[in-house]
Amino acid sequence: MIYTFSALLAIPLFALILLSNSAIQTYFAQKFANHLSEELKTEISISRVKLSFNLHLILEDVFINDQYHSQLLRAHEIDCKIKKFSFKKKRIEFSKILLNDNDIAIVKYKSDSVFNFQFLVNYFKSEDTATSTKSDWKISGKSIEIKKTNLKFQNQDKMNFINSSIDFNDLEIKDLSCKFDSLKILKDSLSLDINHLAFTDKSGFILKNLTTRIKIYPGNFDFQYLHIETPGSNISLDCSISYNKKEDLNDFINKVKIKSEIRPSKLNSNDLAYFIKELKGMNNLMTFSGMVLGNVSNLKLRKFKLNYGRSTSFEGAVSLNGLPDIEETFIRVTVDRLTTSKADLEEFSLPGKNNNHILVPKEFLSFGNVFVKGEFTGFYNDFNAYADFITQNGNFATDITLKKDKTNRIVYNGHLIAEKFNLGYYLNTPNVLGKLNLNAEISGSGIDAKTAKISMKGDINKFEFKGNVYDSIEIKGDLANNQFNGFFNVNDENIDLQFLGKVDFSDQTPVFDFNAKIANANLHKLKLIDSDSSGLLSTAMNINFIGKNFDDIIGTIKFNNTTYKNNKKAYKLDELKLFTFSDSINRRNIELYSDYINGKMIGYFKFSDLPHTFNLFIKNYLPSFNPIQTHK
Repeated sequence: MIYTFSALLAIPLFALILLSNSAIQTYFAQKFANHLSEELKTEISISRVKLSFNLHLILEDVFINDQYHSQLLRAHEIDCKIKKFSFKKKRIEFSKILLNDNDIAIVKYKSDSVFNFQFLVNYFKSEDTATSTKSDWKISGKSIEIKKTNLKFQNQDKMNFINSSIDFNDLEIKDLSCKFDSLKILKDSLSLDINHLAFTDKSGFILKNLTTRIKIYPGNFDFQYLHIETPGSNISLDCSISYNKKEDLNDFINKVKIKSEIRPSKLNSNDLAYFIKELKGMNNLMTFSGMVLGNVSNLKLRKFKLNYGRSTSFEGAVSLNGLPDIEETFIRVTVDRLTTSKADLEEFSLPGKNNNHILVPKEFLSFGNVFVKGEFTGFYNDFNAYADFITQNGNFATDITLKKDKTNRIVYNGHLIAEKFNLGYYLNTPNVLGKLNLNAEISGSGIDAKTAKISMKGDINKFEFKGNVYDSIEIKGDLANNQFNGFFNVNDENIDLQFLGKVDFSDQTPVFDFNAKIANANLHKLKLIDSDSSGLLSTAMNINFIGKNFDDIIGTIKFNNTTYKNNKKAYKLDELKLFTFSDSINRRNIELYSDYINGKMIGYFKFSDLPHTFNLFIKNYLPSFNPIQTHK
């Protein structure tokens, strides 16, 4: 009897020993794989299985094709240690899951409506939906690790076939490695810690490391202590992603809300360009922090701080409505504080293949570090600037619309106020021009002295010219390429002047073509003569000549209704005409017509020598005459 009982006990024990043998386990696993291959009309294989009594399972060389006979999974090694398993408590706890040396391809073919793994899901799910109940299994894991894995994800209906940027419908990831800890799955909730995630995408984007604590539950994804590191960026933040229903995830840009607090981080725009292809070619390193709210298509940045280069910093708020299409995105930037410099602007790279940079005119060097406060609204190439600018060369207030025209020129229109703007410093003519205060309506294009074309109408309440200060100036005209064509009226204690015409310094030889009325001009205070401080000049002028200085002018000068008076006497001249030109042998020709004298002079001489010659003539023939005092 005892032998019979021993034999009966030995049978299951022997069977158990056989089933614990790796070769036997592999045999049954291969039989099952062959069965699945026939059932699913594809190819499934496994080279080795090892399952120990302590629930340590190892699968080697697992291979699964999809139903299009393309590779779905190739896993060299799957190593799984089950710490606790209970049907009664519906609980599985893993101490370790390792997937080593894998190739995974998740594809939605153009000819199909589902992804290529769906046939496996359909095969193993319960067909008796009437009696099925919602699973309340609790799954947890201490360590999940993936090594040396290549992952391909394709939605062939939406691929854009652009390899230079990341296409979330066409991912091809190499050298994927990750390590997850503290996995917990209960009903429809999941939490885990990502201690390491790294990969390289076919676009060239490299993720060196990502760590975070993830919590997923209906309508929400929480990423706590999220840290992202690439070769050029280092970002730290907390982020929550929420949605109303699962279908919203199919329209992530418009229907999924983001709430994120970004701690001080470093970002290279080259990394950003992998996600927004319009930024390709930019390579700018920035540090930033702040709050991000809204969805991708209507994004808001609050308490936002950004630093770039040596002196550029920004504090304020930004709203972006229209992303990811940057050209159609409406932007509102509220600037609490912005500082920048010409050097930083020139170092800032722009999108494009040719290493594009912002071209800042050399004249802007005069502004030094610029401080800005205000608001900018519009599109990146068509916006309104309502702001105050404080610079080392004056202060400015603007309410101006700026945009690029079809030829890529900057075009502007609006209101400009300038205070203590040193025009001479800006145009490199400090001995002639000084500071001015301006309040004007302007329109035009271009921003440097050579290409700018500006129409202006306004008032100047302070203007320094050759050391004199003029106020109460009304101006209306066009400025372009060192030319002024228009009208201005000066109402000053030392001169009343009305000017209409053109002054052109665009060529080597200046051109003067204007009419002017002068009333009560104090020539002494205007520093035109040294003597007779009480003398006042009034006249109407018609000027049309060219010349760099008084000695080489060619053209016509006319004076009408001229009076000169001082404390002693008044002098009147109804008309004076002066014509000057050079003849065929380069002799100076002067023709003078006036109320008192008409005459011609022909020869080789300079205008600047005539007063001295006249004084010598008078001294010889009229010794008692007081010579003319010339101003140099």
